[in-house]
Amino acid sequence: MVDPIPWGTVAFLLNYVLILGTALGVVILLLAGLMAIDTLRLALLPAGLYVGIHLTEGETLPLIDNSSRGPQISTRLVHKYRM
Repeated sequence: MVDPIPWGTVAFLLNYVLILGTALGVVILLLAGLMAIDTLRLALLPAGLYVGIHLTEGETLPLIDNSSRGPQISTRLVHKYRM
C-alpha cells in the first residue's frame, strides 16, 4: 500500500454504491492487507479502519448534522402547487 492516491480514488468511488460499495471496499482492503503485510493483526487494520470510518460517517454524523437527512420538501410548497 505504497501509493495512497489510487486507494483514495477507489474508496471515493465505492462510497457512492450504497451497501455493496462498502462491502467491496472492505474485501479489497482485506485482500491487499493480507498480501502486503505479514502479521494478521496488521493485515486486518486497513479493512477495520475502513469499516470504522464508514460506521462513523453513516451512523454518528446524521445524528449531529440535520442537513444530512436528505432533501426535505416544504409542505407549503406542496400545497401551493397542488391546487
